[in-house]
Amino acid sequence: MTPTDVRTRLAVNGYVPIPCSGKVPVLKKWQSRTETSAGDIDIWAKTCPDARNTGILTPYTPTLDIDVLDESAVDAAVAVVREQFEARGKIMLRYGNRPKVAILFRTDAPFDKMRVMLAVPDGSPEQKIELLCRGQQIIAFGRHPDTGGMYEWSDGDPSRVKHDELPPITEAEAQTLMSVLAEVMQKHGYQIVDGRKRKGNGADSADDWGYLYENIRIGRDYHDTLRDLSWRLIAAGTDAGTVVNQLRALMEQSEAPHDEERWQPRYDDIPRLVDGAVKLLRQTKEKKPPPGEQPVPDGAAVLGLARDYLKKYVAHPSSHALVAHTLLCAHTHLLEAFDSTPRGAFLSAFPESGKTRALEATAPLVCRPVSTVNASSNYLFRKAGDDAGPPTVLFDEIDTIFGPKAKEHEDIRGFINAGHRKGATYGRCRVVGNSVLTEDSPCYAAVMMGGLGWYPIRCCRAR
Repeated sequence: MTPTDVRTRLAVNGYVPIPCSGKVPVLKKWQSRTETSAGDIDIWAKTCPDARNTGILTPYTPTLDIDVLDESAVDAAVAVVREQFEARGKIMLRYGNRPKVAILFRTDAPFDKMRVMLAVPDGSPEQKIELLCRGQQIIAFGRHPDTGGMYEWSDGDPSRVKHDELPPITEAEAQTLMSVLAEVMQKHGYQIVDGRKRKGNGADSADDWGYLYENIRIGRDYHDTLRDLSWRLIAAGTDAGTVVNQLRALMEQSEAPHDEERWQPRYDDIPRLVDGAVKLLRQTKEKKPPPGEQPVPDGAAVLGLARDYLKKYVAHPSSHALVAHTLLCAHTHLLEAFDSTPRGAFLSAFPESGKTRALEATAPLVCRPVSTVNASSNYLFRKAGDDAGPPTVLFDEIDTIFGPKAKEHEDIRGFINAGHRKGATYGRCRVVGNSVLTEDSPCYAAVMMGGLGWYPIRCCRAR
């Protein structure tokens, strides 16, 4: 198919395609576009004939971009996505530079890009996981500028799969997914690093690692950039010698002139900057007060801030409901100290009354949030049995579990009903060869739900 044919099919299927040269969109103000018409595509064919790659805008098509070179880690991340979302929509995998992969979702409420930066034991730069959304795009068809090969799709592609067939994802679910994938990467030897830029040997700002790598690529602010990267990598636990080699490799790959006035002095200065980062980290640890002298947090102030936050985003039926909501969020962080945990529920007789928004506002406040609409029972039992501790399951559209098809969800109902008690397990049978084995799956977890109607479960009800 020609680029025009591809873009036409994408537009018909509900996506917003744009012309790109390599990975770069050629349109001005492309971030503000909301649709692509047949007229747009005809004009591009005449005015942008050399822009043969086609991108898809991601505000309503959030895209998980797993920019990781460890194939086993990528496979594990894809398995998590399939387990959580395959029942809700079509999972398609886009490859450009294998094993890196991208996966499309859909949303009705665009959110900001999410990123997890990864420090690699061998010192390889710029490995990360991103969830692209508002103001972003991803190349869907064309030729990869680095490998020279064509972008490939597995299990379908957006020219044949409509946008409505993609698995839906909310901002809260996206945050949870990124947290889970971060845990997966750690199990494969990666270190999660702070995505904020440090200035002045430790002061924080909002810029990310990509900004620092870009500085080196184009030859901007060599000294400050190398200093900040030295600190970040040393603070992440990378060996000093590895950091020196990594920074030198980045400098050698710089597209700026390798002159003797700017480039060479900074290249030679790298070992000294790394030694400075090592000393600074040592001093920081030495100045840290002992545990007995740590300032005691003001619990009342924290609860007050949480209450004010929830009040801003959730229309509670009464002040008592707001207090219950706040305390239940705090309770999830102390779950192991209780013998039982109540079930919280945001219930209404009518749709579009704020139940989903209440769960989204709850997610940042609870411990180990797991946002889901249609999770499998195996996934819930696995999360409850993690060594990290009991999760907080934020279950939207819970009426689907207790509705007309209730018999299809007996395991999930059992998880919700039995998991209120500490130490609770749910008995199951597993067939191994010719034998039937019994096993007890942990199911103690905090649960907050949103849905229509009322359900025969133990709920924390506040009016």
